[in-house]
Amino acid sequence: MPAKQIYSMVNTIANNIKYTGNTVVDTSTFVAFAQSALSNSALTESVYNQMYDLIGKTVIAIDEAEEDERNIIVNAFEYGAILQKFSFELQNSESSSEWDIANPENPYAEVRKTGIIQTFFENYIPTFSWKDVSYDSQLREAFRSAEALAGFTDALYTRMRNAYQIAKNGLSDAAIGAIMANIYSTETGATPTANASRRVRHLLTEYNTSFGTSLTKDTAMMHTNFLEYVRKQILIDKKNLNKMTKLYNDTTVERRTSEENMNLDLSVALVASYDKFYADAFGVDYIKLPKHNEVVNWGIATTPDQIKIDYDGSGKTVTISNILGFMYDKDAVVATMDRVRFVSMYDQWNDRNVFKLTANRRYIADPSENAIIYLCD
Repeated sequence: MPAKQIYSMVNTIANNIKYTGNTVVDTSTFVAFAQSALSNSALTESVYNQMYDLIGKTVIAIDEAEEDERNIIVNAFEYGAILQKFSFELQNSESSSEWDIANPENPYAEVRKTGIIQTFFENYIPTFSWKDVSYDSQLREAFRSAEALAGFTDALYTRMRNAYQIAKNGLSDAAIGAIMANIYSTETGATPTANASRRVRHLLTEYNTSFGTSLTKDTAMMHTNFLEYVRKQILIDKKNLNKMTKLYNDTTVERRTSEENMNLDLSVALVASYDKFYADAFGVDYIKLPKHNEVVNWGIATTPDQIKIDYDGSGKTVTISNILGFMYDKDAVVATMDRVRFVSMYDQWNDRNVFKLTANRRYIADPSENAIIYLCD
């Protein structure tokens, strides 16, 4: 962080704590501010509070400007706009009475069509909370020069930014895990929908049945024909989801997922195998996998192709294994880091400042939207 940025930050802090000295523009005015602002514990606490507030706001601002890896995190305003959803079933066409002059219709006998569906849903995971402690001695050392303060500020920013990013990634994993578990438990349970085979695709079983082979999970990932089968099925499903249909959701209402509104997450193991054993063998662009996000693990680092989650708070854990990918409408799962708060207090007894950054982590998982789980079993 260059000196000009440090001076700008210091002047912002100075203005917020009603500092009456000269504007900080060089080393001498910087030192003058430091000596004045750190002369008593009350002002020191105020400087700390303002510094953390500025850093925190920068973290959030940069975070909102960047697209998250899974493309499901939205700001609180967008989240609120889709918290309550109205869906409309398609209506069948009818013959027009104007061509049947002998039997005219009575317009006053018409009644309102049914098929307007309202849903209101929201889920929480534990509130994100990042805590830190800084001692007055650290701040006093940092204010000896602009360069020292820059290093101190950068360290605080990095720690806060990393904590927030990890929390956001965890939110994405939890939200997507919840919608996948919802679909999987429905379609493999006692009362699956008519769309079970389309919403949960057991690609290895499909392939072995269709071609009379006996590939295993491990051999399939090195088998070029199977890898091509996976790519082909994804492409076909993408085309099918682009039509108004109930075939790829919970049958509540017709949905259409256009190319721009579709997310595709693929296991990094599948992508790596495809690149190694299929794409490399032919070396042409048109056989590349569709645009996708690579998923290193689906929530469990030690078993990267597996999800274990109690998605509805019932105490029953749903386990999904051998995950290759997940294709879903952008409205099927949405999450937000909301109500961000910065809390600070001065601990005079121990001559230190205690800080906390918190945010509510909320998500929507809607099984009435189009979504398909791809498994290697």
